[in-house]
Amino acid sequence: MIDKTKKYLVWQYTCIIFAISALLFVGCDSIYHYVITHNLEENLADYLNEEYREALDYNLNFHEEIHSSAADATMIQTFSYWILDSKIIHADQPEGTIGKELLDKVLRLDIADRELTRFKLKNQKEIWKFAALATSFTLKGQQGKIVVLMNMTPIEKFTHTYKKIGFIVLFVICLLSYFIALSLANRAIAPIVKMYHRQKDFVSNASHELKTPLGVLMAYSELIETKYGSNAEIDVIKDEVKNMSGLINDLLYLSKLDSLKTNVKRPPLDILSCLKETIKKFNALANDRKFPITLKTDKQNLTVSLSLGDLERILNVLIENALKYTPKDKHISLEADTDDKKVYIRVIDEGIGIEQKDIAHIFEKFYRADESHNRNISGYGLGLSIAKEIIEQNRGSISVISHPGKGSVFTVEFPAAK
Repeated sequence: MIDKTKKYLVWQYTCIIFAISALLFVGCDSIYHYVITHNLEENLADYLNEEYREALDYNLNFHEEIHSSAADATMIQTFSYWILDSKIIHADQPEGTIGKELLDKVLRLDIADRELTRFKLKNQKEIWKFAALATSFTLKGQQGKIVVLMNMTPIEKFTHTYKKIGFIVLFVICLLSYFIALSLANRAIAPIVKMYHRQKDFVSNASHELKTPLGVLMAYSELIETKYGSNAEIDVIKDEVKNMSGLINDLLYLSKLDSLKTNVKRPPLDILSCLKETIKKFNALANDRKFPITLKTDKQNLTVSLSLGDLERILNVLIENALKYTPKDKHISLEADTDDKKVYIRVIDEGIGIEQKDIAHIFEKFYRADESHNRNISGYGLGLSIAKEIIEQNRGSISVISHPGKGSVFTVEFPAAK
């Protein structure tokens, strides 16, 4: 139980730490893109306004002027184009092949007024990325357009590198988050572990200490019975001593289960012969039943990785429960089946059944449904919890379907052994 709690906490803490880290990364990325885009728009808008004012001056002193400047994909550069009647009348553009390609692209661009537009050009082995902003102007009575551009290639390259580094950092944080979560989980459950071990030690020590006086009581009861003969009072004492001894043995077994290794490799066990022997034993003990316990199976190969002692204890618990809560004139049967991946064992009875509100709790230690509080039905509510613990330690599972007044079906599943 503690291991499951620890795994759950580690998983939860890991998810929380990673989620916070991912949100921080996404938040920083969003802020970065917002700042880049905002500054880009501001710079291009300022540059466009300068070109617009210059265009108004050119309205008085018009002359065509086209400048070319050295362009480098690793530098942030700005360029401008004045377009009138589908012709470039003034420009500050990059030189060489990229300048010609950019001019052709600008003439074909359909840019809305003051709307940021992005595009890219492929020049030899390089890809150039640009951001553009445009506005209309009037020159000599004709409507024209001014387009300003910024070379975004170095910014895009930096962004790509930044994202790669960010994902690497996020991956490292993901790995570290597990170890951080493991440390947090260990600290969180440390008081529980300490209390649990104290409780286990107390139960184990108390059980051992109680064995001696119970043994003395049983010995004196038998001595009195030998001297004075059997009577109802002595029988009650002996029955209670047996019940208490059973409880103590169950408590000791539960303590042992907690310390057993769950990854021990078990040899394959053919359960069919064990099922037959167990049914034979219980039919001999409960020979006053109208219908004997039966086994239903058409399978010959029912092999699981389980020790014989564990299987016998599981069957004893389930069949004893069925006998306790099933009238003598009702049927009890065992079914065994396999689908090559799992082996199924079902204990089916026509007993008093279990209320739906109790089904979720019947595998808890010391839990007994209301109907079972009758003193005529012995037990302390440990059997099913022991069976469940053994089953889960052997990578199996147990479930129950029950209807009050109609009976119950307990189903045990184990991985089939190859």
